[in-house]
Amino acid sequence: MDLYFLRRLFGFSFLPVVLLLPLAGLAQRMPSTLPNQQTQTEPDPGISANLMVMVHDESGHPSDAIALVSISGVGGGMLNQGTTNAGQVEFDGLVPGVYTVKVSAGGYEDSVQTVNVNGGLVIAQFQLRPFGEAKAESQRPPGLPILSPKGQKLAREVWKNLQEKKLDSAHAGLEELYKLAPANPDVTYLYGVYEIQARDLAQAKSYWQKTLEIYPRHVGALLQLSQMALQENRPGEAIPWLNTAMDAAPTAWRPHALMSQAFFEQRQYPDSVKEADKALALGHKEASPVHPLLARALAAEGNKERAIQVLRNYLRDHPENTGAQKMLDAFEAPASKAPNSAGSQAPPPGT
Repeated sequence: MDLYFLRRLFGFSFLPVVLLLPLAGLAQRMPSTLPNQQTQTEPDPGISANLMVMVHDESGHPSDAIALVSISGVGGGMLNQGTTNAGQVEFDGLVPGVYTVKVSAGGYEDSVQTVNVNGGLVIAQFQLRPFGEAKAESQRPPGLPILSPKGQKLAREVWKNLQEKKLDSAHAGLEELYKLAPANPDVTYLYGVYEIQARDLAQAKSYWQKTLEIYPRHVGALLQLSQMALQENRPGEAIPWLNTAMDAAPTAWRPHALMSQAFFEQRQYPDSVKEADKALALGHKEASPVHPLLARALAAEGNKERAIQVLRNYLRDHPENTGAQKMLDAFEAPASKAPNSAGSQAPPPGT
């Protein structure tokens, strides 16, 4: 198992890759801090961010309805508009900050969220509710449970404490958050992140499994459990979780990166190449740690020429990656000196 690839992919083992807060949306790239709306500083115009709005129907699937999505500053004044295609629309080049996002569709109630858009990609999820609906809330198909504003604030504080390794403060916040929303998937997800930092892998896994029992499409828990399975040399167990994560977040690159690793571990090299290419197409520069894995899969399936080109291009931007350089040297060595199996003998990427 290539643990180094996983650490490069997520920053460190079991990094909380996504936090599905209704306020912040589905963050595909976690910033170094999670700003609190009340203490947010003036946006830096030199940093850009992307916002993906995903609109779901009552069953939790992408909505077929064409919805108008409007973005405005918290002080008012519309900044941008777009219409959904297959339940989603993306806004590029936003200045990081707090925005009001409104989703409108014929025959449905308007839905409004305040979204904290940090650097990188943030995904905000909405669920359409028909006008004049007679069903009681208890009869609705389960969707993503929403935290109250107080719960959202507490979750941000817990997340910040976890990032700063303040476990006592994080645990105290989690206990208070649990009293507010004991059955919320974001709460159990955060408990799992806490247990990882407390070095209790079994308890973390239990919390993430509980998260999926509450909300089976929670991308954070799906990726965490997939990563854990890969690190424990159980790639076959990771694949169903990753398929669900891809369905829940079709524009996210990390599920494809982990799927590529899972296929590689099962010697399904063409599929590994396919998933690595998808990850890079979706993640661009952010997905750069996938390049060495792609090169290994290419070499293993016999396409050493492209593997060499992938590594050369990657090393132009990452000359410090000595593992990738060693791999390239091995691939470029004369056939009589080259390893017997490029896929298994090449050094792991990034070592």
